[in-house]
Amino acid sequence: GGAVPAARHPWLPLPSAAKAGFAAVVAGRLPAVEWRSYRAFCLPCLVATAVTVAIVPLVVPEARAALR
Repeated sequence: GGAVPAARHPWLPLPSAAKAGFAAVVAGRLPAVEWRSYRAFCLPCLVATAVTVAIVPLVVPEARAALR
């Protein structure tokens, strides 16, 4: 929602950041499970994990702004 959604709805970035952090933790476990189970990695799974983890630094500044 726009350039600075935290200004209009200050609470909205907080659950978004929590969801992004939780998703990154869950996605971070996927390569470990793949390696333990199959001794191999799935390229689409690795890409999905990388994208999910890359979202976290994008939502952190907005969440910090919402806390101020």
